[in-house]
Amino acid sequence: MRYFKQSRALAQMSLAMLLSFALAACSTIAPARTALSEQHVQIQAADGITDALLFMPPGEGPSPAVLVWPDLAGLRPVYNAIGRDLAQQGYVVLIPNNFYRSADLDGSAGAGAGAGAGAGEGTGNLTREVMMERLRDWRAAASDAAIDRDAAAYVAYLDGLGRVDTARRIGVIGYNVGAAHAFRAAAAMPSRIGAVAVAHPLGVATSRPNSPHLLVGQTQAAYLVATARPDDEREPEDKRDLANAFAAAGLEGDVIVLDAGHGFALPDNDNYDEAAAAEFQRRTLALFQRALR
Repeated sequence: MRYFKQSRALAQMSLAMLLSFALAACSTIAPARTALSEQHVQIQAADGITDALLFMPPGEGPSPAVLVWPDLAGLRPVYNAIGRDLAQQGYVVLIPNNFYRSADLDGSAGAGAGAGAGAGEGTGNLTREVMMERLRDWRAAASDAAIDRDAAAYVAYLDGLGRVDTARRIGVIGYNVGAAHAFRAAAAMPSRIGAVAVAHPLGVATSRPNSPHLLVGQTQAAYLVATARPDDEREPEDKRDLANAFAAAGLEGDVIVLDAGHGFALPDNDNYDEAAAAEFQRRTLALFQRALR
């Protein structure tokens, strides 16, 4: 009986020691990093509900945010890939259907009148005729002031996410006509948007009195404008107008011409150019690293 009692006491002591070691070990193990996540969300924008893609980066803690404005072909699978790539770099990424007034994600008519199909499962290969029709009809469905209010709604949505580091400024990317939206967003939310990167932009430096480049002086952002070679050959004066706007505002602004066709940054476009797309991405990430403080 005496031997049994000693053995039981020894066993209890050993168990207690093992438990203490286990607890100590657990306390030194770093918490598991969360994986990259993506989801479809809906946001109250200026004139209705818009669908959007939201991406959260791996890891924990607050992260800087990026707002992406799509091209005229609208939200489609290529933007899922773009969002994932940016999230892997540590950014919370929001990509809204910025043409929600004219087309829903299923291609049906949106909140406003306009061309019927376009968002969802399509590709970036639009004929120039279709592109100009959409630019006319879809752009007419949203005034400049409405786009500004949309931008404010998207920024407010991002700032309301616990995962976004609101102490750091937001980066904006625009493709095609989304470049004009990106310029307007920077002017609408100057204290929050710190960097603007646009690829093969459409209509950012025109002779119209509401040309986006005329808003640069109202912003506090650094800029990257990556133009396709054919676009530059058609409108070579755009480089000068943009450079003058950046210089007059005292802002960082790089205007580059890449030896690729319009649409070079979007993998589902026939003019996709891997080298040009990689160069745009490299410069964009470097810009964000410098400017989103």
